[in-house]
Amino acid sequence: KAENVVYTKFEPLKIGLDLDYAPLEYVDDNGLPQGLDVKFTQVLMKRLNIPYTYSPNTWENIKDDILDGRVKLGMMVYSHYRKSIVNYSRAVFHLYYQVVYRDNESEQFDMRHLEGKDIAYMASRPITDTLTNAGAVLHVVRDLPKALRDLSGGRYDAVICFRYQAKYHIHEQELTNLKAEDLTLTPREYCYVSVDRDLIRAIDRELEKMEA
Repeated sequence: KAENVVYTKFEPLKIGLDLDYAPLEYVDDNGLPQGLDVKFTQVLMKRLNIPYTYSPNTWENIKDDILDGRVKLGMMVYSHYRKSIVNYSRAVFHLYYQVVYRDNESEQFDMRHLEGKDIAYMASRPITDTLTNAGAVLHVVRDLPKALRDLSGGRYDAVICFRYQAKYHIHEQELTNLKAEDLTLTPREYCYVSVDRDLIRAIDRELEKMEA
């Protein structure tokens, strides 16, 4: 059992869950938590002997709940801008960026020439900086599946997202006119995050054991 971490079946650990972050975490049609995060966390919490429950919400609410300590655990992309106010675990996954664009042989999309191009993406400071420096027209979106549908229909020139998101949503929505390719941007570290330092330390120790 994790030392200095006290949760019981009467007061379980509350874990924030993004409603719309498939395939990592989401809520299915029956209102049940699903996704790779959910499966991995189930194994981790069992090893730590920590009772837990999920608190599904929109990303903005989940983020604020975690940073303010109302929800004790979640998963986020590591940000050095937040490292002074919250505790991150070691990386659980590494997330790689892709650019998604329409498969049109007469006009291949070129990441080297972005000036004036309409590019949609979920809020990200590194992506914002990259696109701004390239002179692209920025479109920050909150609904990635819709952004990919809009791309398929011609609203944007490209969408930038993580590789797993591109693969999952293109397949799920049968967007057969889209293709994706990797970007040479630094992959992001996907970590557990909490204001509870003891909890993150316990998670780090267990992740080391699991990796070994």
